[in-house]
Amino acid sequence: MARISFILILGFASTLIAQEKDSVVEKEFSGPQVGESLPALVATGVFDDLAGKPQNLIKQGDGKTAIIIFVHQFTRPSIQVLRGLSTYAKNNAEKVHESIVFLTDDIPEMEATLTRARRALPQKTMITISPDGVEGPGSYGLNRKMTLTVLVAKDGKVTGNHAFVSTTAQTDVLEVVNPIAKSIGQRPPTLAQLGMVQTRPAPNTGGVNVRALLGPVINKMATEEMVNEAAKRAEAIFAKNKAAATQIAGIAQRIIDTGRLESYGTKRAQYYLKKWAEQFGAKKDKEESK
Repeated sequence: MARISFILILGFASTLIAQEKDSVVEKEFSGPQVGESLPALVATGVFDDLAGKPQNLIKQGDGKTAIIIFVHQFTRPSIQVLRGLSTYAKNNAEKVHESIVFLTDDIPEMEATLTRARRALPQKTMITISPDGVEGPGSYGLNRKMTLTVLVAKDGKVTGNHAFVSTTAQTDVLEVVNPIAKSIGQRPPTLAQLGMVQTRPAPNTGGVNVRALLGPVINKMATEEMVNEAAKRAEAIFAKNKAAATQIAGIAQRIIDTGRLESYGTKRAQYYLKKWAEQFGAKKDKEESK
């Protein structure tokens, strides 16, 4: 009897451990890690005198703290991060150098996109496109699941690696620049100094930024696999946070009601918008209340 009890207890404990292990989200890695050397990095300039010309981004940052931003997904939230980091780099130009590298499999289309979006992009910043496709240079080991991969380096060594699956500008920018400020003997900047306005999360969502979750889903450059992964991450949060689910339903329904659904993301993204409007919307709530 004691032996059976021991086996039952052991089995129960093993189940709990397995469940706990399954509930832990594995950290996603992208790019060289802290302490590793930066491989050579050449990308093609986009604007003005640099257009079409190869740029040695590592050499340009010699002697300064280098911020290299790989843009996997070009979204409004990611643009806000780019602008905040660029403002910090320009405010500290004697000690900090910044480069932005867009990743794509269609360079002409990306050039056209960046030209259209130029006013929204950081000004007087090194903006380039990688010639190595959507995966970027193989020696960098970038993860295409990310929205942004931000590397910070000094003297050719990585001192900071920030891989963002989705972006929230106010927190992500400070995550990157605060350690840099400390390393160059400065106080961490405020959001106001970075030209960024503090925004409050939507009410009753427990701090969940629903629009930041939506961004990777409706990214027009995302593959079906990337859209599915972004939607899966969002749905895991919606399952636990009814207020966030209700908010995404409202956003999705407004998009549908305007008749502009086809303007948002890919066909797969539009599928999820319709799904969420129905699954989490007012119609669903009425059915559950019956």
